[in-house]
Amino acid sequence: MDFIFEKIHGPFNSKERNFEELISQLLILEKNARPIEGSGGDEAVDCFTFSEEGGKDVYQVKYFLKRLTNSQRNQIGRSFKKAVDKHVVKNWILCIPINHTPSELKWFENLSDGSVRLEWWGETKIRTLLSKFPDVAKQFFKEDLIHKELKKFKSEIINTLTAIESTCWSTGNILIQNDIPFQYFNRVRDLCLTIEDDLFLNEIEQTPLIAIDFSELYSFFSSDTRYVTSIPIFDFCFKYTPFQFVILPATKIEIQEHIEYHRKTGAKVGVSRLETRSLIELLEAFFLSYEMDSNSITTHNSYNQIMMQLNIHGISASFRLPGLIDFVQKKVGFLDDDYSELYNNHRYADDIFSTINKLRPNSFRRRSNYIDAVNMSFIKNMWNAKSVDARMISSAPSFKQTAKLSIGEINPIRTSLEYAYLIKTLSFKETPESKESIKDIVSELKSLSKALSDLFSDSGLSGLIFEENIQKQYDALEVFIKFASHYRAILRPIDEMIISGYVSLPQMKNMKMKELYHFLKSEARVVDGFMKWWDQVAGILQQLSKIVPLNENDSRLNHKMKTIFT
Repeated sequence: MDFIFEKIHGPFNSKERNFEELISQLLILEKNARPIEGSGGDEAVDCFTFSEEGGKDVYQVKYFLKRLTNSQRNQIGRSFKKAVDKHVVKNWILCIPINHTPSELKWFENLSDGSVRLEWWGETKIRTLLSKFPDVAKQFFKEDLIHKELKKFKSEIINTLTAIESTCWSTGNILIQNDIPFQYFNRVRDLCLTIEDDLFLNEIEQTPLIAIDFSELYSFFSSDTRYVTSIPIFDFCFKYTPFQFVILPATKIEIQEHIEYHRKTGAKVGVSRLETRSLIELLEAFFLSYEMDSNSITTHNSYNQIMMQLNIHGISASFRLPGLIDFVQKKVGFLDDDYSELYNNHRYADDIFSTINKLRPNSFRRRSNYIDAVNMSFIKNMWNAKSVDARMISSAPSFKQTAKLSIGEINPIRTSLEYAYLIKTLSFKETPESKESIKDIVSELKSLSKALSDLFSDSGLSGLIFEENIQKQYDALEVFIKFASHYRAILRPIDEMIISGYVSLPQMKNMKMKELYHFLKSEARVVDGFMKWWDQVAGILQQLSKIVPLNENDSRLNHKMKTIFT
């Protein structure tokens, strides 16, 4: 803190009284001093201690902010004389918020004939005590604290939003908006609600049903060799999920269609979108040229051409596909027959379909919209019936928004980020320690939610940003600091996980030539050429289609959708 004494704030209307109270509190802590109430006459003593030599050490407070005038020197002299006349004084200490000049020190030392030792506690001494006792400092220098805390928290907000903005579910450049704090606090509020709503999943006996949307699977599969679509937050969720993910029947249809499309079209998809040569050919040419001579003009030209293309999209081959079959067999299941009747009851599907069409009006998305509507109708059935604890993971912003409109603010749809928060927050171990930990988390989340609500009240965030009355700003700051402490205890560690790279988007356009070469060599496997690699990809997709089969009910649903959209 800067400790600007001109801006001291405290319980009294007078800055002078507040400065006296500040010094009294510091002396009580530092010297175990006894303050004197001056309203009835303090006999030139603001605080005192009993001297080891007998008599008293007297502390006199003066709120003089500039070089001492003759009048102020006379005031100090009268206070000294009065104290010596009324008490047995061994040491007399002047507490004043300025350091002395040589001439002031000479004048000050001449006040005593030597029988009383004099000390000048000025700005430096008082600042030292304020640093030693920060809780006292916070009471009297809240304006300093406003700037310090807001600057620190603004940095945290921007860092976190920068990380989130790079994810696939980002809805735009939120950093250029004027209401950054509100964007961030809205996100925290949503996370508080969803985490608190999901914490009990760790204690229930029945395994919850965690359905997963095709958008998450597509991002994890990365089965399009042109794009880096897999973001590590998905890897985190799939690797550490304590529950098996369930693929709903309509999602199976999407997977089969995706597999069939890419199995047929392969690496040629999207080549027409490139303005010059196929990007695959450019990458292959760069790789071969780099191996022959990394410093040649040809290598540099190939690299520059690639970077120009990568300003459009990040590119990668499907390096995760070889382990995909094993993953699906271990981590993914399909809807049990017990739920088939509930799934085929599409009582909410039409309303949801209408809602999602308004958010995604593109005509080519209507079939996909209907699939989402059928899936969400099932989840809504489960949610309302409360027969089993059901959630669905989807990071598509429109899917999340549809759930809010169709089901309510509290609903069973979770983004991968929210699910990662849940996994990271809970240990999912049936031990007394973990249950106590969950109770602590619930308690902290409730406190965080309450503090966040207070922050949006008249005395909260709006008071900090818009209020001109300094007293109301201080009141708002108290609310803000309370929120910030809860936030740091619960959500900050997970924000650090995010910022550290779990949801960063690794694009080749950020790579130097050497990095790009080694990336292509180790990850994209272009040593034998991209088309040969694609043959392997197509084979894996063919195997995958066999372990995600469409049964009779799935086929009927598929036929119905074809009829609707023909």
